[in-house]
Amino acid sequence: MARRVTADTVLHGLIELGIEARKHYQVWWALVHEARLRYRPTMNRFSDYFNAAVRAHFDSMALAIARMYDKKSSTSTLAKYLKLDASSFSARELEHFTSCVTQLAARAKVVLKIRHEAVAHKPSDRTERQVFQANPFKPDEIRELIDDSIDLIEQWRRRKGWNNGVFQSRRFSTSVLGVLEALANSSGPGATRD
Repeated sequence: MARRVTADTVLHGLIELGIEARKHYQVWWALVHEARLRYRPTMNRFSDYFNAAVRAHFDSMALAIARMYDKKSSTSTLAKYLKLDASSFSARELEHFTSCVTQLAARAKVVLKIRHEAVAHKPSDRTERQVFQANPFKPDEIRELIDDSIDLIEQWRRRKGWNNGVFQSRRFSTSVLGVLEALANSSGPGATRD
C-alpha cells in the first residue's frame, strides 16, 4: 500500500537534500579549489583516489540539487512542498514563495541538464566533455543556487518550529583540508614528505 505523502515528509526530504548538496559541494570545492595549490604533491601521490573523490562528490552534489527541482512526481521538490502546504501560507506568502521557486528552478536548469546527460545518463551522440561545454556553469553559481535553495527550505523549517535543519558551517571543507594536512605530514608506509 502506498504511503500518503505529506508536506512534512517532503520538507524532511528537502532538508536531507540540502544537507547532501551542501556537504558534497564543500568537499568538491575544497578538493578542486582550496587544496590544489597547497596540497598538490599529496594529491598527486594519491591521484587515483582524489580524481575519483572529486568526481564522486560533484556527481552527488548534482544529484542532490537536481532532486530538489526534478519533474518526477515521486520526488521531494520545492514545488511539491509548496503545493502540499499551500493552505498554511497567506496568498501573499504563497505568491512570494512560488516566485522564489520559479526563479530557483530556472537557475537549476543547467544542473538538471548535467545530471541527466553526464551523471545519470550518457547520451550516445555526445561526449561528456561536449555536455559540459554545452552547459557551462561557474562554481559560485552552483554554491549560490545551493545556498538560496537551502535558505528557502530553512525558512519553511523555521515556520514549522522544527529545530534541526541544514548546517551552516564550512565543516566539510575544514575536514577535507584537515585530512590533506595529515596526509602531507604523514610518515607512514609509502608516504613521502611533500
